[in-house]
Amino acid sequence: MGLPERRRKPRLTVDERERAIRYAASFARGDRLAFGGLSQLFAGGHKAAGVPPEWYGALARELAAVGLLKQRTYPPSGLKILAKCVGYYLWFAVAAVESDRGDEAGCREVLDGIVAFLGHERLHEFDFERLQPRAPETSARFDLRVVQRLVGEYLGNEEPFVQTIRSLVRQGRTSEASQRIKEWPRAQHGLLPFQELGQVFNQLADRTDLQPAVDFALWREGNGYPLNQRDWAILLKAARANEDRERLAQVVQLAEPMADSADDVLTQELLCAYDRLGLPAKAITLFTTAQARGLSLNKYHYTAMISVATQQGDLSAAAEHFYQARRLDPADGLPYTAMITAYGRTGQAGRAREIFALMRSAGCLPDVRHYAGLAGAYAQAGEVGRAREVFHEMVAAGFTPQTGHYNLLIKVYGRTGRIDEARETFDEMQAAGVRPDTYSFGALLSAYSQGGRGAEAQELFDRMAAAQVTPDAYHYGVVINAHGQAGRPEQAHAAYDRMVAAGHAPDAYHYGAVVNAYGQAGRPDEADELLHRWVMDATLSAVDRTYLYNLAIKAYSYSDRLTDVNRLKDEMLAQGLTIDQFTLGSIARTYERAGVMGNEDFAPPGPGGRTVEGIGDALRGCDSRVESCDRPHRRFTTPTGQLPRPRRPRRGAGRVRTAPAGRVGTRRPHPGLPGVDPGPERHGDFPNCRNR
Repeated sequence: MGLPERRRKPRLTVDERERAIRYAASFARGDRLAFGGLSQLFAGGHKAAGVPPEWYGALARELAAVGLLKQRTYPPSGLKILAKCVGYYLWFAVAAVESDRGDEAGCREVLDGIVAFLGHERLHEFDFERLQPRAPETSARFDLRVVQRLVGEYLGNEEPFVQTIRSLVRQGRTSEASQRIKEWPRAQHGLLPFQELGQVFNQLADRTDLQPAVDFALWREGNGYPLNQRDWAILLKAARANEDRERLAQVVQLAEPMADSADDVLTQELLCAYDRLGLPAKAITLFTTAQARGLSLNKYHYTAMISVATQQGDLSAAAEHFYQARRLDPADGLPYTAMITAYGRTGQAGRAREIFALMRSAGCLPDVRHYAGLAGAYAQAGEVGRAREVFHEMVAAGFTPQTGHYNLLIKVYGRTGRIDEARETFDEMQAAGVRPDTYSFGALLSAYSQGGRGAEAQELFDRMAAAQVTPDAYHYGVVINAHGQAGRPEQAHAAYDRMVAAGHAPDAYHYGAVVNAYGQAGRPDEADELLHRWVMDATLSAVDRTYLYNLAIKAYSYSDRLTDVNRLKDEMLAQGLTIDQFTLGSIARTYERAGVMGNEDFAPPGPGGRTVEGIGDALRGCDSRVESCDRPHRRFTTPTGQLPRPRRPRRGAGRVRTAPAGRVGTRRPHPGLPGVDPGPERHGDFPNCRNR
């Protein structure tokens, strides 16, 4: 069965409303304990309490009777605290009381407080007549002539420029509002009200594209409207939520000057940002400084540090942070999620199961995140059956599997070569009414690619349009590779052409997949032709070009084309490319099959000795740029007896261009689980830092 349904607190009864007025009056007289009783009555918020507007009028009369409005400072701190608890209507009720008493100065002070804390727009919206007592009640009606006259003055004296900004914000035209703000004649009229600046900033931070928000923040910093710590926290959280690492790094750099004096919220967001960016040393320094300053740390800080310690491989430190968080509230599920994830990432599924059992013994019911983390731990350890058992256990507990849960199973089945079971899970997901997303298709396409099932990969790829899922460069790359592994070079090349026609820019991975497809099909000349067509792409790094040359050399080595192998090797040296161990492996295979390995009468092209006792020595004689490796030996083989395969360059390594979102060569977010933050790793399965 599922989690118990949360019962909604009923509205306050008449007796409870009267008791709330007595609590508030006692608090105004200095009884701090009375505020606890008032807070309990309004625990669900003032809207849930359902008190009518005239109740605020009665409360304001009582507060005036006990002298709250006659304090030396105005607005008094007690009024601000009470209004935060019972609702902002109290401000207007106090203004009505001052108006009823004929105190224009006091009424102005209250309206100043309303403008400062609530904004001018509240004066536009509020109807003071709603505060009047109802007919059966004996209380006299408020005399609202003073407050109504002053409200008209406040609205009439408001700067037209500010009115324009507020109107644009209400219409959602935030970009236009921010541009108009930058045109404000500050030298003539002084600073703008911070209320309008905050509204524009918050709306910009809610957008997917954070660049306007960052630009607006920089403008504020340079023009006398500095951001406070809460503003920077909002911007950091938005950058993390948008999965924009470049923008997140920029915001972190701007917010770091506040790190030494950061409050708990900004400290939390900086810790999460450092974790996301893979900067554990900075996170540890910030956390240590916060402890030394005596900052009140909560479960979010400790959870972030669990992820940071896991990233460093220090599970003992992660466990220490876990037990610190657990001392705060043993029944809170967030630290358990982080620790299950920590053990899952390192493949310690048994320890993850122990944390899961500890959570249950503490009275914390597992939710979908805990089941997902435990299933991911078994998947990381390669225990596919156990991962499937946890999946069924989650369903039995009353939770409905979502897309991310099926994605995890599809991925682990594909990784372990159980392609048919991966396809069955994909079909099971659709039969359950769960729509596959881009990661579902990507995981199954990857399984087909690893298994060399090019036709099935193409059939699945063609189904993406019917499922309203738009393929990106990653999906095209996997399909190209699947055709190559299946010995279908024409289909691989056709998939590449369709990708380019769809507007996706290729990178070394796509080039290499097509070149390798022709090489594995025994057609090295066509692989060579494509190599020379693409290798001079200005966006390719030296690592990318070496990778493409290695694939073409491997293609010729399979056909025992010694002359062509030497020709491509010389081209690499002429371009200043590094000869790595994979180039050496392909050349060694060719030399050995040609019978020239160790033949003193044979000398490879280029400078060097006439003996080929060691292929590494011979190539070092050709050029000093040869990458260092172990002592040369006759057979360049792996421990399994196979020739080493050319290493595909890391996506985006040494690249000149910055690929747009969704491109191969950039980090792709993992098919995540509901409520789970996948972290910085491209294939991360588990959360590392949750939003507060």
